[in-house]
Amino acid sequence: MRRKIIQCNVVKRDIASFVKEAQDKIDANVTLPPGYFITFGGQYESQQRALHHLTLLMILVILIIFVVLFSSFGSFRQALLILISSLTVTG
Repeated sequence: MRRKIIQCNVVKRDIASFVKEAQDKIDANVTLPPGYFITFGGQYESQQRALHHLTLLMILVILIIFVVLFSSFGSFRQALLILISSLTVTG
């Protein structure tokens, strides 16, 4: 598969908003032929992968905390209430 690489440096701006704006402008102004696609790599790709891993880890941690609460109180309802109240207070 052939590919064309375009590089740029983002200065005084976060990468995610830059990529979002670039995607919006590309979608609005560029019509790609069938079989062509655009991907964003580099730091943006690494950031998205890290965010995905962090999300999965947070879900796992919340589940582990729920299991510990359930085993301590022996009640699904009490464990869920404590977990939800602690998430709303800190979130």
